[in-house]
Amino acid sequence: MRKFFIAFLGSMAALWITGILIVLGTVVLVIAVSSSSVSKDYANMETKVHSVLHLSLDVDLVEHNSDRPSLTDIITDDIKAPLPLAKAIKAIEEAANDGNIDGMFIEARDGDFGTAQADALARAIKKFKKSGKWVYAYGDSYSQSEYYIASAADSLFLNPVGAIDIHGIGAATFYGKDFLDKVGVSVTVVKVGTYKSAVEPFILNGMSDAAREQNAQFLGSMWGYMRKNIADNRQVTAAKVNQWADSLLLFQDPQFLLREKVVDRLAYRHEINTLIADLTDCEKAADINWVGVEQYAATKTVKDATQPKNKKQHVAVLYAEGDISDSGTSGISAESLVPEIEAIMNDDNVAGLILRVDSPGGSAFASEQIWEALDQFKKVTGKPFYVSMGNYAASGGYYISCGADKIYAEPLTITGSIGIFGMIPNAAELFNDKLGIHFDQYLTNPQGELFNLFAKPSARSVAALQRNVDRGYALFTKRCSEGRNMPMDKLLTIAEGRVWDGMTALKLGLVDKLGGLDAAVADMTKQLGMSRTDVVEYPKSEYDLLYDLLRLRNVVEERITMHQLGAAYPMWKEMRQISEMEPVQARAMTSVDF
Repeated sequence: MRKFFIAFLGSMAALWITGILIVLGTVVLVIAVSSSSVSKDYANMETKVHSVLHLSLDVDLVEHNSDRPSLTDIITDDIKAPLPLAKAIKAIEEAANDGNIDGMFIEARDGDFGTAQADALARAIKKFKKSGKWVYAYGDSYSQSEYYIASAADSLFLNPVGAIDIHGIGAATFYGKDFLDKVGVSVTVVKVGTYKSAVEPFILNGMSDAAREQNAQFLGSMWGYMRKNIADNRQVTAAKVNQWADSLLLFQDPQFLLREKVVDRLAYRHEINTLIADLTDCEKAADINWVGVEQYAATKTVKDATQPKNKKQHVAVLYAEGDISDSGTSGISAESLVPEIEAIMNDDNVAGLILRVDSPGGSAFASEQIWEALDQFKKVTGKPFYVSMGNYAASGGYYISCGADKIYAEPLTITGSIGIFGMIPNAAELFNDKLGIHFDQYLTNPQGELFNLFAKPSARSVAALQRNVDRGYALFTKRCSEGRNMPMDKLLTIAEGRVWDGMTALKLGLVDKLGGLDAAVADMTKQLGMSRTDVVEYPKSEYDLLYDLLRLRNVVEERITMHQLGAAYPMWKEMRQISEMEPVQARAMTSVDF
């Protein structure tokens, strides 16, 4: 009887969960249909006279998305649809030439952007200003990335009791050698590249001299560029901007910010609305016709994104975003990206290919497979192949890029990091000595299991992995040398796992031109004698309800773990990442605090 009740209750629970998932699935389908309907409405919508383009900086900028919230987004209360960066820039560009758009209003809303993203938006705003239209920015407070974008405005307004954060940039990493020692875990590292610092958090308690040297170089270059742009926008000196960064600006009195020309005026939002109403010939602020960038982007770009792939010659823009892995459903999976490249290669209507890369790297094996597929595209078709780099195109991200005819990087793109590493975790002390859990096995051959979490790796197996890493590095540098038409001896001086900013990468010959995806599209379509609208995005955005239902479990599990581990969560996450990695990695773990 007891077993019967257990089975009965289990069946009821399964039915209950299934019912919930069906209801949630229905909600997703309704939203999907609604999103599609809204996009179509936007596509046919006409912008009214005296409209104002509204750029709210709480927007979630992405490289490529499905244009509709997923079930996971809904459950986790994150249903604001992301906006692809390319569409945002195109919308701003189109609005500059739209006679019904009087000006642009930028609103700081506690947003957070990558350095390259923020710079791309700031450049787009400057181009908009060249049309002669006004640009105003307002915020109750500004994060540093928001201020960098908003500084491109004609006038910058702040709430009278608001705040602005300018503090410079940095790179911060958790280092856990002592922690691992205490819990009885060690990590054996094999690598090539003096500057390949991705492994350091597991074997050191602080950054090495080489890591500090490279951080000083590329972060100094990036901050110098950003500091100059802020200074030029605000018509002050770069030294003055440095003073702001050193003065704990976040805690300064707003009157100080006004005196120092950090802002132009202190005002409440309703006062700015009245000012904009006057500029747009509105009797009152309630009559202002605000047009969100997301909304305007839909009116101008939805037709481009849905251009039938089999009916017209076009340039293919293929997005590669996230960690590189051999297989899987997230990030850049060679298992799915390689067939996508092959399909593009075999499509006679594709006139050229632009790979948009935003990746810190990952599996060296997967990077080689993607490189080879792209190389085949070039050899088989003879069509142009460009790469456009986003926030990151480092290590494996650079590996898959290096064979392009032309490489475009943002000035603040983190790139390079040409190096290889492998890591072997060992938790024998933790299990044997601290937990009293012992592991034993019988193998017909001594090397039947190369690496075992419960035993220290043998010298022979470490030496074998080192030889494998050395071969991987030799192949990586060969791809880069041939792809960039650079002598190997020169390439080796700038490889060694060293990270570079986009500006320095241009000087070193690792990239060909500074600019965003729009620049790459403009140059390729010009080369091919095509219109800039003859562009189709790949892979095609398709919503997979079943996959999202399965992914929801992982999201919930992750959030529970994050809550339970607290401050130890980042180190646990990195250790889990190591355990799931392929043995040999072309990866950079550099993140910039902006």
